[in-house]
Amino acid sequence: MKYLQRRKQELQVINSFNILMLTVLFQVNCSTAGPLGNSLIAKVRQQTSSWTEISAETMKVVENELRTIHLQFDKFDGDFVEFNCDNSAYKMMVSQFPNAALKWRHNGHILSIKPSRMVYNMGLLAMQNLEINDGGTYTCAVEYAPNKQMPVAVFSLIVGAKIIEIAEGNSLHIACDGDDLLQLFPNSVQIWKLKEKLVSVKYRKLSKKPKQDLFKNVSGKYGGTWLCVIFDNSTKRFWKTARYNVTILPPPSAIEVAYAYAVENKIRAGLIVAGVLLFLFAAVQTFISRAEKRDNEMERELEYIKKQFGIHQVVETTPKEEQQFLAMNEN
Repeated sequence: MKYLQRRKQELQVINSFNILMLTVLFQVNCSTAGPLGNSLIAKVRQQTSSWTEISAETMKVVENELRTIHLQFDKFDGDFVEFNCDNSAYKMMVSQFPNAALKWRHNGHILSIKPSRMVYNMGLLAMQNLEINDGGTYTCAVEYAPNKQMPVAVFSLIVGAKIIEIAEGNSLHIACDGDDLLQLFPNSVQIWKLKEKLVSVKYRKLSKKPKQDLFKNVSGKYGGTWLCVIFDNSTKRFWKTARYNVTILPPPSAIEVAYAYAVENKIRAGLIVAGVLLFLFAAVQTFISRAEKRDNEMERELEYIKKQFGIHQVVETTPKEEQQFLAMNEN
């Protein structure tokens, strides 16, 4: 049985190569053959382009599978999970495109297989010793032609809850990791829940690079368990894609705020410190210059007095001596 399948694939490759060579020959020999040659080339191109077009029957099976599929998993650290992509849509795509390859994506990026705890075989993806960062959206797609993929299954996974501690008054950044679901299902929305209460609803808005959601100037009421859900309005399905346990800490002191700012903005903080030091240096230099100028003026005045009264030496007296001198003059 395996031999027959391998032989079938070999014949398909040979057939594809032969048709490709015919296309090249037609382009060479018929380039100056007038309307007949151009007609033959057009027919060959039409046939070859059909190899990379999904048939209406296959597309119908794929759309039906995506419309009814509902696979979500809620696990803990260290658990085991298994994603099976071997469904009717996958089989139909492979039937039309025998040489197609299977591609897995995680939160919009190509999945990096970790052999120590991940096993990938055909349409099956198994992961053990799950970690928090394994959570999110997994998409199984068939690459039926170069740079052409068709999703055939989608899975959502939550592993425990990510822990966030944030001081009151700061901004909360959290990622839903549901962009792949929003892209597959145009009528879907992203929902954030806090303590099972609705906090935020965002309609389908995609970007080339997944972004985090921002909640500014948080207070104590933002503390608790956050859950992100992708809800498909058309089929009333929902997928849980992210969970956070958020703790709101007391407002930081001025020193803590300055330190946090310096850590996050090292270059800008360095420029500010340098500016402050330059200002202090200039202020000290100005103070010293004024003090020296005042001393010089006093010395000039003293020299003038000495010349006017013929004083050759000035003796410093104590306050007590000054009082005695004044008392003698009064008498």
